[in-house]
Amino acid sequence: MSEFEFFFTLFGLLLGLTLAEIALKFTDAIAARDSVKLGVLTPMLAIFVLLDLASYWMWTWSVRELIHIDWPTMFAALVVALAYFFAAASVFPRREGVWPALDDYYFKQKRLVVTGVVLANLPGLLLQLSILLPGWNDLWFFVWQGMYWTPLLLLLFIRSRRANILLLAFLLLQYLLVATNALPNSQWGNSVGLNGEAARAASTKAVGAPR
Repeated sequence: MSEFEFFFTLFGLLLGLTLAEIALKFTDAIAARDSVKLGVLTPMLAIFVLLDLASYWMWTWSVRELIHIDWPTMFAALVVALAYFFAAASVFPRREGVWPALDDYYFKQKRLVVTGVVLANLPGLLLQLSILLPGWNDLWFFVWQGMYWTPLLLLLFIRSRRANILLLAFLLLQYLLVATNALPNSQWGNSVGLNGEAARAASTKAVGAPR
């Protein structure tokens, strides 16, 4: 068993439980649509968390050559996995019938969800930056990172329903851009890694991977 396989037996299990948590709650919400108004905000947030989690899963694979088993690695993995689980568990109400409109629940919980996503993604970003800092003229680094972090952080503060829909739509649009490889990778995204294999793997088509 490789170090990555050993690491992923725990990390993958925790991420899988997180996927199951949000998928189950999403299914319950759809089943209760006659008594609970779904709206658009909570479903969009749920889809974003699912895609973001999937992108992180892919990013973990892209940096598999960099993973070594030690306490800092396991602690960081627990922070990431628990942050994602916290975010996923906060997307939908824990009890049925308390919130007749999920858009109202969204505005109560969105900061908790977004904070969980931010905490989950920060260790990966810091790891990449510790390996290599981007050049000041690496335009696509700032484009990719700005497209992700700007709307994500704005969600913490903006209260307008229309603005929240637009920000979530923009975050979801990123996945289409990544899936179609519509925009170039950054020089930093192509170079980050401790060796050539890791650098090539880092081009994994996921928002959470170096771009």
